Amino acid sequence: MNRSLPLVFIFILLWFSAGCRVFSPPQSLDRKSINNLAYIYNPGSTTIHPMVTVFHQSDSISDFFFGLPVSELQFSQANATGDFLTQIRIYWELHENGVAGGKNLVDTGTLVYNLKKDQLKSSFITSIPFHAAIGKQYTLRVFSTDMIRRKSNEVFVPVNKSSAYTAQNFMVTNGSGSHPYLVRHFDSLQKFRIIYRNPGYNTLYVSYYEDRQPLPRPLFSPEAEQNMLSVPDSTWSLPLNDTALYSLYKPGLYMFRVDTTKAEGLALFNYGDYYPQVKTIDDMIAPLAYLATTKEYQQLQAAPSKKLAMDDFWLKCAGNIEQAKELIRIYYNRVFFANYYFSADREGWKTDRGMIFLVFGPPNTLYKSEDEERWIYYKKPGESITFDFKKASSPWSENLYYVTRTQAPDTRWRMAVDSWRSGKVFLLQ
Repeated sequence: MNRSLPLVFIFILLWFSAGCRVFSPPQSLDRKSINNLAYIYNPGSTTIHPMVTVFHQSDSISDFFFGLPVSELQFSQANATGDFLTQIRIYWELHENGVAGGKNLVDTGTLVYNLKKDQLKSSFITSIPFHAAIGKQYTLRVFSTDMIRRKSNEVFVPVNKSSAYTAQNFMVTNGSGSHPYLVRHFDSLQKFRIIYRNPGYNTLYVSYYEDRQPLPRPLFSPEAEQNMLSVPDSTWSLPLNDTALYSLYKPGLYMFRVDTTKAEGLALFNYGDYYPQVKTIDDMIAPLAYLATTKEYQQLQAAPSKKLAMDDFWLKCAGNIEQAKELIRIYYNRVFFANYYFSADREGWKTDRGMIFLVFGPPNTLYKSEDEERWIYYKKPGESITFDFKKASSPWSENLYYVTRTQAPDTRWRMAVDSWRSGKVFLLQ
């Protein structure tokens, strides 16, 4: 199927020769990294949006794959040869989780890639090895800079080497086995291969779950988190070898394991043909659960013409067509980036962080540790809204966080929703 995929959706590996050298980390990134990290969830803060994934080669060596769409790079002819060139700098740090006293930096490095435009296709991807010991967990911080534009980005990647059965012991590639995929969501027509680091296994066990993950609970809900993935809808086995091709033949969640006695495995997801984009009417109506009343939401889902019903919803909120278009543009742009940033065992917009991101937007201030995030929205000192998120332990994802809830009704949420429903993107006043 020929589709226009988003730039951050899927990367095709390109093999080429690139000049590289080592130098010290930029001081500006050092200062930024220990302060406010809000820019990591603000798509407007940079022009580059890399994808990073990890594969454990052995008990002691791992690789991280780094990918950038070429369309996000700027090339210059201001050089001796007159060729269209660009330069990408990748600086990375590996921190061991749980080490006391803040002395947890165990490895670091920098590479600079000098790239020719005519040697690139759609994406630049490289792999970088690093030392990581089996039985431990780390956080990988990857700083990347487009040296022509002087634009940077930072990505935090959990490195889970607690056992030889976690997801990062598997690598997913294209059908020929030469192109690694840096995402874990696929449509029904995509074919891929799975490589497991231990060649002694020849069978994959697959558990399939329909996508029944619930919407986030209200901020003031005392109820416990719901686990909809305790019992698979079906299970089967497949051969694991160099030529076997796999697909996620229908929407849902898939867990691939080499040992059924282990909870860990490779989780892959089919969230529809266009994910993380928002293209269908159903994809546009679903996130309105955060703004619509229960009755309105039911009417939207049951409407004979969902497109007209959705347009009418936004027009009633905005009061006029132009403002409705602006609300739609901002809201669904947030849905897309929530899917990009927060995908876990459910679509990114359905996570707690995705819910807050859609309604409140990117935080003004963000503090992050290995298992917690604090988001702060403010206009001036003394006027702020704070959300605390804690990382959940899940075999499905290292990217699942739950917001700290209270049992008292939260007026902050109502205030933000009312702003949207009155035609204004919420801003703390």
